[in-house]
Amino acid sequence: MTLGRHCGTKGLMKPTTKIHDVIIEVKELRENCPVYKKGDKIYVGTITGNEWVIEAEKSSVNRFCVSALSSLIGEMIKVRHCLVDSLYVQCLDPGPPYTPNSCLFEIRRAKG
Repeated sequence: MTLGRHCGTKGLMKPTTKIHDVIIEVKELRENCPVYKKGDKIYVGTITGNEWVIEAEKSSVNRFCVSALSSLIGEMIKVRHCLVDSLYVQCLDPGPPYTPNSCLFEIRRAKG
């Protein structure tokens, strides 16, 4: 489930042709995550066109959780194309008692 703030004031906007860079920030940990800590940031940018690049020099971590990727990828599209300004996504791990951990991420457009 995702919750987000919309671009503009009423509902979803039409996608823009400009592709925005995004920042993924770990907002909350449920128990202990072996990959992230609260406040970690991952910067996803573009070089030319539509490719997605994790920019290590702008990120606060040097690794990426593949389990979280499936939750984040579709939601990043909404932010990158300005359908929403930001939104929150939980990784697929449900957390205790079923798995040892779970993370809540905020995805938002990078400034500039």
